[in-house]
Amino acid sequence: MLQTHGKRQPKTMIVRCLLIFLSIILSPVNSIAQSVTLDAENAIRLRVAELWVSGKYDKLDAMADEFRRTKALVPGGRWKLSVFYEALGRQARPIGSQEAEWDDLAMQVKHWTRIAPKSPTAHLQFAKALIARAWFERGDGYANEVAPRKMQSFSIAVRAAREYLELHREVASVDPHWHELMIKTTTWIKEFTPLFESQLRAALSAQPLYWDHYFAGAEHHMPMWGGSTDNLERFAADSVARLPVNRRDSYYAAIYWFVLDYAGDSSAGKWKVDCDRWMRGLADIVSTYPDRWNLNNAARFTSSCDARVAALAFLQEIGENPLLIAWGSERSAARNFARFKAWATLGPYFLSPDDLRPARNLEYARGLTHQADALLGDPLSPRGQLAGLLFSINNFKVVLRAETAEHRQLAERAAKLADRLRTSRAEPGR
Repeated sequence: MLQTHGKRQPKTMIVRCLLIFLSIILSPVNSIAQSVTLDAENAIRLRVAELWVSGKYDKLDAMADEFRRTKALVPGGRWKLSVFYEALGRQARPIGSQEAEWDDLAMQVKHWTRIAPKSPTAHLQFAKALIARAWFERGDGYANEVAPRKMQSFSIAVRAAREYLELHREVASVDPHWHELMIKTTTWIKEFTPLFESQLRAALSAQPLYWDHYFAGAEHHMPMWGGSTDNLERFAADSVARLPVNRRDSYYAAIYWFVLDYAGDSSAGKWKVDCDRWMRGLADIVSTYPDRWNLNNAARFTSSCDARVAALAFLQEIGENPLLIAWGSERSAARNFARFKAWATLGPYFLSPDDLRPARNLEYARGLTHQADALLGDPLSPRGQLAGLLFSINNFKVVLRAETAEHRQLAERAAKLADRLRTSRAEPGR
């Protein structure tokens, strides 16, 4: 536990302090952010980590009070209060997994609640520490994949967190994050599921513009938590209907942004999303909060709905300088953006390698070679189109080789075109 009254800090807390600073300062987000939104969020995360490890709870309370009172947003539109609690939640988990570290954490949070019993943030952090321990005990996997003993420990800890939140409702419920945590408990524990609707109504009545309330509600309706795509779409449409008309589409779009990222699935095909509405909402977000983070993510989702017109509009704004952190990991981001750009600019001649079907290979290959000839014959062909076409040809050389004689002939032609494309890209002015 970090002491604030003259006693020596445990070695685990000193190590924790160093690791927190290194993880923030050396993270890829900081090195390549180039986004005022990500810069603003990282500044909050760093400040929260500094105050936590130094035990300056009064300053953490002051930050939370200011963000609650002003309803301040980062440039991308996210509530600063949401970023604050995300950052504070990271401190509610030990760096390691030793029992002594969990004990230190519990003592630290209890100390905060003792010295500041009227602090909503202190009580919320205590509940978050209980929830973090619950998830540590449970581990990963679906409920039917988790050992009964672990599920029992998880349920006990989540119940304890909910009881604690109820006990301190009068103090803590002034904070939107209290409502968010209460909604989440109805998702995690089946016995609380019947309370979801009343919990959601209370949350949206208390603060209808807090994005995270909608995300917690969407999580509740996802198939992985026993929901369905039909129920999820119904929730998305009904929940935003309470908002002013000019905000409904953007909140609808944000819900599905959350859903697809949460599920790790960029395809809209498995969801019942209204693609036209989603694209309108993404455009609204980019227009209202014009930051590169929003712009690149909005572009990323257009391929989910095969919305090339929207993709080209976003691509024109992105230009030749994408925010790669929005496009995936450090290893895959550049490739993902190149594929997106090729799909958006090459139109029907570009198919994702993930979408290959043998019956379409000939049709694709014929169109591909025709497109390549046209681009190579035009001295003004954009470099990005050539790059996308080269990427696509290289993907298909192996696939085409495995089919008929015509496929093999096209594969040989593709190899020659690829060589010519490389030469063309290297030429001045290309």
